[in-house]
Amino acid sequence: MKRIIYASAANSGVDESTLDEILGHARKNNAGLDVTGILLFGNGVFIQVLEGEDDIVDRLAMHIEQDPRHHDFDILYEDRIDQRAFGAWDMAYKILDRDSIAFLNGAMAKSSGEDLISYLREDDYFARSFIAECAKDLKLSA
Repeated sequence: MKRIIYASAANSGVDESTLDEILGHARKNNAGLDVTGILLFGNGVFIQVLEGEDDIVDRLAMHIEQDPRHHDFDILYEDRIDQRAFGAWDMAYKILDRDSIAFLNGAMAKSSGEDLISYLREDDYFARSFIAECAKDLKLSA
């Protein structure tokens, strides 16, 4: 199995109904593909983790990259895994709150001042740690 983490920038016009549509579609498709993960969204940036069989995750990532609702798709981290971190969720979801966004912006300010996606690409450990922290308080829902 493999895990990938990607980030992308939302195109203008992405709103709450768009996010609901993305999430509903992801949950339906991921359940059938045995893909698990988490989707974070805040400040116009998507950060997503996908876990599953190698070829399925690769094909899904290529499909997601072509989605016209975002741009600057970038795989930040890719690794072989023996165990899923998000096995309980077809797709967990969290809108990043002001504190999370402020934390990201503060971390970026200490770096080269690049955009968020570039910063996350440069420091995949930070990206993985941030995602784990965001997921700590998520609860399973029906």
